[in-house]
Amino acid sequence: MLDFEYYFMLLYIFMAIVAFFVIILKPNKKINSSLVIIFGIFWLLLFGNRHFDVGSDTNAYLYEYDAFLSNAKNYSFSDYKDIGLFVFMFLVSKISASERFFIFCFDLLYLFPLILVFQKIKLQNLFLLFFSFCSFFFFKTMGVNIMRQGVAISFFLLGVMQLFEGNTIKAYFLYLISFLFHGSIIIAIIIFFLSKKIKNIKIPLLFYVCSIVLSFFGFGFNTLVDKLPFLNFLLDKRIQGYFNATDVEYNVGFRTSFILFNTIFAFIGLYFGYKKVIDSLPNYSKILSTYLILSGLFFLMFTLPYSDRLGLLSWIFIPFLLMPYLEMQNRNFSLAILYALSVFVFVFFNVKIF
Repeated sequence: MLDFEYYFMLLYIFMAIVAFFVIILKPNKKINSSLVIIFGIFWLLLFGNRHFDVGSDTNAYLYEYDAFLSNAKNYSFSDYKDIGLFVFMFLVSKISASERFFIFCFDLLYLFPLILVFQKIKLQNLFLLFFSFCSFFFFKTMGVNIMRQGVAISFFLLGVMQLFEGNTIKAYFLYLISFLFHGSIIIAIIIFFLSKKIKNIKIPLLFYVCSIVLSFFGFGFNTLVDKLPFLNFLLDKRIQGYFNATDVEYNVGFRTSFILFNTIFAFIGLYFGYKKVIDSLPNYSKILSTYLILSGLFFLMFTLPYSDRLGLLSWIFIPFLLMPYLEMQNRNFSLAILYALSVFVFVFFNVKIF
């Protein structure tokens, strides 16, 4: 555990130094793309070769893999919640029964689509955006703990990028893979498609504010699911584990810290929207609308244990809300702000000084 944290911090510091020189030297997009690939490989080597005690869910995945290997002939789809995990274990087992190989391939499946996501961003300083993504706490969590959800989110984000490029069939295929790995991603998929139809940002903003008020008075998302038959059919069985969990160690109820965290980045997104800084980012309004609605749903989930795992669906859009910093006229100053903000977020969640 200590060795992993040490190398995790060391790799991040190295990445921060490289990002600092990227701001100063302003390399072209090709070099930025290469840096994303190089550091993606570094993260893969670190996550994929970690000790099995790193990540509270790691041993649970290994237990499932070992159980699959010992009983593969009698296996049934119904034995697992998500078919994608079964298909993945089946394919990996055909190559090697090694637990290390299984974990390494799992992290490869998480990081490879994520690297492709940033390759598709048509901005010169895309490495700095990748650095920002890696600075958030959920980047490590998805790589060493909630790995199925991490894989689902990576494929979902890649599907979003494909849809922005007009590759509808590829996008739907990636969404399907995403859903097969973790059913809760259907919430993000539905909200993203809904956000594409919204022309006025005031609508998701109103939902965002109303969700805070409803959450404060104890209205929960499970109440909404129970009252809407379609949502009940589509989601209830997939996330009933969250609804029925009784973990006494997890705080439920109104969470001021989460409200403040999400609202900081909501203000940043709204600032860029109203200041018209996003003219060169035509899909920014869709990202902002998706973030606001997913954040609102997250606030309504405070009555559930492990609501942060569902809150993750909103947090993954935060780095993309910061894209305008790469496009502002005062480029040096804006890049410095993005860099400082990313480092601050990393330090806040990883270094015990606050």
